[in-house]
Amino acid sequence: MLASKKQEWAISHDYAPQTDVRRQSKPAHGLNVELRKNCCALAVLLLLLASIATLQTERIVSTGYQCVKLQNDLKVVEQKNEKLRVEIARLKSLDRIQTIATNNLGMTAPKHVLESPLATSSSGKLAAVQQEAPRRRM
Repeated sequence: MLASKKQEWAISHDYAPQTDVRRQSKPAHGLNVELRKNCCALAVLLLLLASIATLQTERIVSTGYQCVKLQNDLKVVEQKNEKLRVEIARLKSLDRIQTIATNNLGMTAPKHVLESPLATSSSGKLAAVQQEAPRRRM
């Protein structure tokens, strides 16, 4: 068995109060608080940027849907407008007006049509002929 020399220990019995010196720069458990703060700030910043991008995309999509809806509404209005043009043309037709005048209003077509002959003068303008048809009194 190996034996070592006897060592003497110096024990002092001075019990003076010592100041509690702790590490203030680094916690005892080895965590880096500054790094955690920076990572949390970065995560919040990324979350904020992602929410802004999402809101902008939502706005673009909703504007696209509005545009498509307005184009469909425009097509419907143009179709109604065309139908109204056809209806106006049908209502303005002379055959329809003549039918209403003779059937509903009791009008008759004239039997004698008086026309005044037109002649051209030497200057090329239209001039009425001096002779007029006799006027009827009613």
